[in-house]
Amino acid sequence: MSSKDKRKKKKAERPDFAELFHDSLAGKAEWDAMEDEGSERATYYLAENRSYADRMEFKPTKFNILGIFVCYLFGFGALALFSWILFRGGGHYSFYNISSVVLCVFLCVIILWVMPLTGDKMFFDLDRGYYWTGSKKLGEVTPEEDADSETLPLKLDMIHAIQLLAKHCFSSKESYMSYEINLVTNDGGRFNVVDHGELELIRKDSKALGEFLHVPVWDSIDHFVLECEFTESSESYDGTGDYSDGDYDGDGDGD
Repeated sequence: MSSKDKRKKKKAERPDFAELFHDSLAGKAEWDAMEDEGSERATYYLAENRSYADRMEFKPTKFNILGIFVCYLFGFGALALFSWILFRGGGHYSFYNISSVVLCVFLCVIILWVMPLTGDKMFFDLDRGYYWTGSKKLGEVTPEEDADSETLPLKLDMIHAIQLLAKHCFSSKESYMSYEINLVTNDGGRFNVVDHGELELIRKDSKALGEFLHVPVWDSIDHFVLECEFTESSESYDGTGDYSDGDYDGDGDGD
């Protein structure tokens, strides 16, 4: 029997979330994974803002910032190398050299556009009454005027609960656990906030955020585990399989 068949055999019914959390909306909200691969290591942590007492934010961890720095180092290092090759000794203006420099410039522009140097943050501001994401500081983003941008401002009074999901992410080359913190809105919609594999930090941050926003935390981690299979390009991700506590043993085959 293949490992896939074993997983199907041990698939269990999901809990009655409305009964589990004593909230009818919990039974109506989605409980599938919002992200595909997640991360085995912590990528963000919740912190109070030193300048604004009514604001908390998720900041990138040192591991996350290191990954961003490596991307910068690779992109700009390649640009410097090919520029030096092109212009050394008067320059050899071959098509290969020029195209290499142009490609590196394009790569650097993409890195600067996609990855701010300090990483994006997630803001929760009680004074302003909004949640949004981005690299801008308070005052540089006006959620009311920025509704169509990537910051996706959400009114805090629309947040009904914080949802915690556990998922076993696996492919042919790797296997690890990752956990999602999602915001559940009053109409049952969801927004993913963070997704990483440090369970203790996930629970600590979600508890602090719940107390800050005065909303309950729906912690389903001890009740079921999602199975999220993905290829290296995540094309075959489904994120919908679930297993009762006790069926998953962490080896990726469901034994």
